[in-house]
Amino acid sequence: MEITADCAFTFNIDEDAWEVIDQVKLKAEDGMVGLAVVDFNLWPVIIRPWGEKEYLYKWPYYFSRSSNRLKNSEELATQWAKIADVVLK
Repeated sequence: MEITADCAFTFNIDEDAWEVIDQVKLKAEDGMVGLAVVDFNLWPVIIRPWGEKEYLYKWPYYFSRSSNRLKNSEELATQWAKIADVVLK
């Protein structure tokens, strides 16, 4: 590892994923780039006794969601995809 700017190394990765990672590393000729993609529009989490399961962070905390936050999440995903496209070139 030469450069890092986030806490991606604290992510839990299951054993099957490590096999895929090792295969990718063997094919890498000029190095690798990893992206720890995060949707920053999910925070802050809010406390509520119930809510939609898809927005559950860890009970009783739910991600903040609104039409504006959902729109921003879509735009963020588009921008992450553009970064990935540049990296793959």
